[in-house]
Amino acid sequence: MKTEEFIERVEEIGCESLNYEVVQSSIYLAVVVKDFYETVAVDISKIRVNTISFKTGDYDLIKLCLEYAETPIEEREEPKLYTVVLPDSLKRGRRVYALGKLVEHEDEVIIQKINLSTLENPRCRLTEEEIKCNHGYLYQFAKEVEQ
Repeated sequence: MKTEEFIERVEEIGCESLNYEVVQSSIYLAVVVKDFYETVAVDISKIRVNTISFKTGDYDLIKLCLEYAETPIEEREEPKLYTVVLPDSLKRGRRVYALGKLVEHEDEVIIQKINLSTLENPRCRLTEEEIKCNHGYLYQFAKEVEQ
């Protein structure tokens, strides 16, 4: 379960407010549960998958926190996305060589000549893993995409 989904689901079970912060190796939650105005403290480790502590008796919240804690740490956050434009020493204009996914085969990343405006296309937004799979030597030109 992604952290974003976890936060949404905590709000869906009836919590009136939810504050969370990531501090070093843990995610700390402070919520007001249903109509009881009970402050709940939950500590979910980002280092050890199944380390969790509660100060609540709300079964739905405990169940949801356990589900999130059992999610492998690397699957909790969305991977960062990058664009990779190869340097053009001649500065010839709007067409550049960049990495992108094929339309027909979304899992295949190739070097292609594109317009700079095409970099906004989701096919040109790649994860670190996709870049390094066959084009690791080009990762040095990767620029993180703001989401």
